[in-house]
Amino acid sequence: MYVKKITWVLMVMTFSGSAIAQDYSLIPVRTNTTATITAHRDGTPVGNTITAEANAVDTLRIPMSENTSVTQLGLRAQNAPAITHTRGTVTLNLPGNSAYQKANISVYSLDGRRVMGAAADAIHRTAGISRQNLAAGAYMIRVRGADRSHTNAFRVSHRGGNFNINVSFTGGAGNPRSANAANAVGDITITVEPTRAAVTFGYQSRVVHFRPVTGTHRLQTINLSGTPGLGTPVTDTARTAAVRQMMTNTVPSEATRAPTSGNTYGTNQTITYPSSRFGGTHTAVVVLPPNHDDGRLFPVMYFGHGITGSARANDMNSRTILGNLVASGEAKDMIIVYQNQWTPVTQAEVDVGNTMQAMSAYANSIDDWASNLHPYMLENFPVAPGRENVAITGFSMGGNMAVRIWMAHPDKIGFVGLGDPPAVSTTANNIRDSRAGAANAPRPWLIFVSGAEPEGNIVGNGPQNISTALTQRGFDNVWHFVPGSGHNQTVMTPHLYNFLRGIF
Repeated sequence: MYVKKITWVLMVMTFSGSAIAQDYSLIPVRTNTTATITAHRDGTPVGNTITAEANAVDTLRIPMSENTSVTQLGLRAQNAPAITHTRGTVTLNLPGNSAYQKANISVYSLDGRRVMGAAADAIHRTAGISRQNLAAGAYMIRVRGADRSHTNAFRVSHRGGNFNINVSFTGGAGNPRSANAANAVGDITITVEPTRAAVTFGYQSRVVHFRPVTGTHRLQTINLSGTPGLGTPVTDTARTAAVRQMMTNTVPSEATRAPTSGNTYGTNQTITYPSSRFGGTHTAVVVLPPNHDDGRLFPVMYFGHGITGSARANDMNSRTILGNLVASGEAKDMIIVYQNQWTPVTQAEVDVGNTMQAMSAYANSIDDWASNLHPYMLENFPVAPGRENVAITGFSMGGNMAVRIWMAHPDKIGFVGLGDPPAVSTTANNIRDSRAGAANAPRPWLIFVSGAEPEGNIVGNGPQNISTALTQRGFDNVWHFVPGSGHNQTVMTPHLYNFLRGIF
């Protein structure tokens, strides 16, 4: 069974028996910490609830129908204690009121592995350098290039904390690297803080097949070690509530900083795929995560551009924000696909061009995504199957197309993000009459709608109108208003920061 890389791992094994079906199935469960464990069938709790102790075995007692042969069951873990962080972020900086020399300052592990470093003047100019996701343990700081080198030891604590290390720099004649730093003194500050954790609310297995028997099943083990994360919710309401709780308009600077050797996210390539809607072929830009060729399958997020735009490898700074969030442990590795959504089919659409009047050519991308682009990605790239591994978002018209693609294909998409979209073809009646509006249509785990200030905005109240229409049709969604923002990067930075942390 393929297990996606998630922050908390829920392992549920297939089990069976040979006895005749009677009243109950007995499911032995063990966790590595205290937690409340319940079984769910189709999102509804069934059977008893157990309070599991660390490494102890307890039993879920699941009532079964005598004529039931195969049932789907999910195990959900809740109320686990806070998990101790085992990784943190280390920031190395030099106070602005100190004198500097052209020394090199580096952080090393005790086995001699260089963790990070730079020239002192470069550290001063950039207000510090950081290394995220660093394992707790002992490290050394080394200052080289002055008349003599200095080494000081410090420890990265998984509980966080501040460490101040003072190093005296002594310049001297004949040393060209410090010729202008005679008797200079600088204070080096090491700041260690824990990796930021996401909201937690429990997990559910994908599918577990079993036969109702009175005998003993194989032991189910739930591993709750590691940094908490969102996991896969039992219901769309649970995920929406969790994301609404962690939503913020205050985006930390480290989430948007320019890529460095530690957080450049993956590699990008332009692809050409067969397109029955676009003259035989169409193009898109694909960003693959680091180590994408290690045999794993990854979730995929599709990103749509605004009208008159085109696919770009870092549209609205999305690749940079994702790289920083993955480095800090707040988002999962994923593939990003930037779709070229201008898809003219008729000569009239070609003549109009990629302009503000190209509405019908953008609508053609709905079918192009479902019939051509997404199947091509599944066949040619390490994309994990299932709608639980598919998210779609975009800016402006790209956000509008994201919700309309989901409306047309709810069976293929699990997470929907709208970045300040216009309300084109997204009324409550449009939603009701779409495939997503059908009573038996699968529901997305998250719909996240971001809106900028409406006054003077080309899309006006469109974002909130879409959010309201979704609510009217029974789709719980997160309405995310960004005060003071405009129809530009100022609304998309908090949109991406929140949406990327809430998917998969």
